[in-house]
Amino acid sequence: YLEDGTVQFLGRLDQQVKIRGYRIEPGEIEHRLAQHPLVRDCVVTVRKDSATSARLIAYITTHQPLADKENNFKEYMKEFLPDYMVPSQCIVLDAFPLNSSGKVDRRALPAPDEIFANNDTAPAIPRTVVEETLVNIWRQILKRDQVTIHDNFFELGGDSIMCMQVIARARQASIQLTPKQLFQHQTIAELAMAANVTATNSASQEPVTGPVLLTPIQKWFFEQNLAGMQHYNQSAMLETPADIDFHTLKQAIYMLLKHHDALRLRFENVNGVWSQRCAAVDELDDSFFTQFDISTLTAEDQTRQLEESATKLQASLDIHQGPLLRAGLFYFGANRTQRLLLVAHHLVIDGVSWRILLEDLETAYLALTQQQEVALPLKTTSYQNWAMYLTNYAQSTAASKNSGYWLSVPKHGLAALPTDYQISPEANTEQTAQPVYVTLDTEETRALLQDVPKAYHTQMNDVLLTAVAIAFHEWTGATALQIDLEGHGREEIIEQANLARTVGWFTSIFPVYLDITGQETIGQKLTAIKEQLRAVPNHGIDYGVLRYLRPHDEEISKQLQALPRAEISFNYLGQFDSNTAESGIFRYAAESGGENFSMQARRQYLLEILGNVTDNRLRFTWVYSNLIHNRAVIERLAQRFIAALREITAHCLSPEAGGHTPSDFPLAHLDAKNLSKLSKLIDEED
Repeated sequence: YLEDGTVQFLGRLDQQVKIRGYRIEPGEIEHRLAQHPLVRDCVVTVRKDSATSARLIAYITTHQPLADKENNFKEYMKEFLPDYMVPSQCIVLDAFPLNSSGKVDRRALPAPDEIFANNDTAPAIPRTVVEETLVNIWRQILKRDQVTIHDNFFELGGDSIMCMQVIARARQASIQLTPKQLFQHQTIAELAMAANVTATNSASQEPVTGPVLLTPIQKWFFEQNLAGMQHYNQSAMLETPADIDFHTLKQAIYMLLKHHDALRLRFENVNGVWSQRCAAVDELDDSFFTQFDISTLTAEDQTRQLEESATKLQASLDIHQGPLLRAGLFYFGANRTQRLLLVAHHLVIDGVSWRILLEDLETAYLALTQQQEVALPLKTTSYQNWAMYLTNYAQSTAASKNSGYWLSVPKHGLAALPTDYQISPEANTEQTAQPVYVTLDTEETRALLQDVPKAYHTQMNDVLLTAVAIAFHEWTGATALQIDLEGHGREEIIEQANLARTVGWFTSIFPVYLDITGQETIGQKLTAIKEQLRAVPNHGIDYGVLRYLRPHDEEISKQLQALPRAEISFNYLGQFDSNTAESGIFRYAAESGGENFSMQARRQYLLEILGNVTDNRLRFTWVYSNLIHNRAVIERLAQRFIAALREITAHCLSPEAGGHTPSDFPLAHLDAKNLSKLSKLIDEED
């Protein structure tokens, strides 16, 4: 009742619904939608896709026929309503089905799938060339048969590494995007409007030669002073077709060495100071490729010979003279698939680079077999220029202003990890390293990638590291944990840099403090870790920049060097498909590619937690030293991590889950307490 005695209609309580933790009144959405000049009448309903998943659908009749059935109704509602109240689809009907009393029969409204099956109209079809191009790119990267222009990239399972793949392929189609744009505009409809379709690539396409400044991760590597530093690799064992041609394959790999300049890096140590240079193409020789004919051996001997030869190939790299990428083709005989082992020193490659290389290898090999000119996509900012940009950035005000965060992190109070056996740090070598493997099944993985992020607007690392914090808390009793987190290091901090297709070692390593003190529920723990990770400036890249690229006697650098070292490292590499490319010429093989590291090298951590998604399953490896920990202890810890992931998934799919955190509203400068007060006020008004 209002003061003048009239009654204001707020909505029907029996129509109120809850989606992803939000209480929604469809009548409020209908009221806003009805104000669109083209809308004659509208109905908003909830469609259940599964027992735990629901979405809003708007049905509309219009004053006049529309050529575009989607029109701009969703964009119109986004101007007035929060994202969670905007229907996932707006469906235009000629007329609404009515019941016997002349009211809209909501149960008779056609399901979206029925409409599109009857009129052969795809949901939210692309309206422009840019949207159509982006739809195709998303389908390829996300491995989905159907993508609409209103699908959310991260809710489809996208991650930061896939984001860079999208950007790289978009630029090949003359659509210029940035990671920041994709994080801000998470649907194709929004992203297409933000994209620059007059993109130009200013990077030189000529081979790079000459001196290259060391990057933070390279300085970190040399700081370790590892035994057997020549043998510190990444590798890929690939299955190839039976009729793979050795000489054509060799020529294709040569094209990669010529095109990707970082693969030609060479290193020198003069009086304890390391430097690097990029060798000229004419310095390359034939030593980068070897063929091993094991066709006459028995199956058992073939396996043994493959392992022995792979081990030798892994140990054959020379950081001084090169090559730093070597390939070995193992010939098993006619009518059998062969094996191709690619080995590269970590100084010149990382996980993102492998995706680029394997796509380019397939492109080059196919072109050569068809006697076509090899036309690899244009090069982006060279590793040489990136190192220079990064060194200049280290001296900038932008980098210095973030030093306060790194110098304010805890320097004490974190307990050391429990150990089962006492040894000297020097005895913690690769030879003592043992793996423990844990996995989720395909449905659990799908839910983790696609359903869980919707509840609290999280990213994959938020969820994974919450599970890590829970597992370690139950093991150690401590509610705070320090880890070293690895990031891809290709952050958007330098305007003129474009690293979408640049090969090299970009990894950033930085300390993260996971604190779940006082957090009782799964939701509280998840949102606490989310906020802690969002507080890290520039995804952690500034830590290495300030520590390694400022003068070592400078106060900031000295203080960062004095911080306590983490005993745990964590690295989630994202999603890898079993095929390296759509045509499937090269596939990941089951056989081992040998040891990536020298067995004499000292391990930097007590525990290494490594994860990825392959064949649609989340897989994690927990690496420990058998001289420090009992295997049963680490197995229980790893299984508790998996159990925590299942608990988080169950919670996020429950009706009571959902909500925002302060980092979702960066411009509002809210803290958790004020956001909670605001949420309660909104709930009271509802």
